[in-house]
Amino acid sequence: MSWILRKSALSFAGVAALALVLGACAQRSELAGTPVPGLIGTTELDAGAHVTGLAVADNGDVWLATTNYGNGPSGAIRVQANGAVKRFPRIESFNRVAIDSAGSAWFTVGAGSAGQQPKIVRIERTGRVRDFALPPEGNFQGITIGSDGAPWFADAATGEIWRISSDGSLTHYSSATSDADELVDDTKGDLWFTETNGNQIGRLHTADGTLKEFRIPTLASRPAGIALGADGNIWFCESAADKIGRITPAGTIAEFRIPTSGAWPVGIAPARDGALWFTELTTGKIGRITATGTITEYVAPGGGQPGPIARAADGSLWFVSNGKQGALGLSTSRGRLAHFSPKRT
Repeated sequence: MSWILRKSALSFAGVAALALVLGACAQRSELAGTPVPGLIGTTELDAGAHVTGLAVADNGDVWLATTNYGNGPSGAIRVQANGAVKRFPRIESFNRVAIDSAGSAWFTVGAGSAGQQPKIVRIERTGRVRDFALPPEGNFQGITIGSDGAPWFADAATGEIWRISSDGSLTHYSSATSDADELVDDTKGDLWFTETNGNQIGRLHTADGTLKEFRIPTLASRPAGIALGADGNIWFCESAADKIGRITPAGTIAEFRIPTSGAWPVGIAPARDGALWFTELTTGKIGRITATGTITEYVAPGGGQPGPIARAADGSLWFVSNGKQGALGLSTSRGRLAHFSPKRT
């Protein structure tokens, strides 16, 4: 599984592997603490399914990007609002997913260790699948829907930001000075993205392609998930620093330390009450941070390694915990999809 440790990659599978190397992923047999509030339910996924991306459509369908981890399957999974599960198995490892206004799911696929063809895969609400080839050797990771309604995505190998239209036409923009990973649209014409190895937050002005970068105060913080807060600021995870970061539109950065050390935060999503929720990969917890920086932690159902998290149109939140399994000497994963609806505070 050498591809998950590539210098320019920081998939949730890669973060888990790195944390294991550092000895930070030892799971407690029982996790003490307050359980996730407003838990609606959990769904056990296929054995071997390792989820690296999650998005929720306006109709309540949950789309999951899964990667080939150990001997498990890869491709896309759709969990419909009525609980029905539809699988779209592929040999390629899918990285991230975003949903457009028509309900189509757009997935990024990178080169990987097997030399698979990098591409964007679109699965329409009807189930129709279309592939769009991308340049070889690209390490395509984060994807989001821009203010213009088109998918925008990041190439961690080159630092470039790309845009794809509905007909497959591609445009790429100025390269960052390091890898570009996760990204989010601020609804005002700018895309903000994390630079994992560069320890920066980047901002791309989509109207003219100008790019600006902002240095994170904590060295080697390895920024991961990124989200737009209700306060208009951009919030992000500093995975190696156990902090949540906030950057204003003007570029001023504040950092807030997570109470539990070794948390390794990776995913973050906004709630309707102005707070944001984030996942802690190595502690089996998820956290809530207010606009002023107050953090509360909760134990995820079943523990595991919480990773992707997203908000649904009704204000509820979904997240996935990937649980490590071992059988016959093989290391595999099994995802658990959790759904909760915290009360407004």
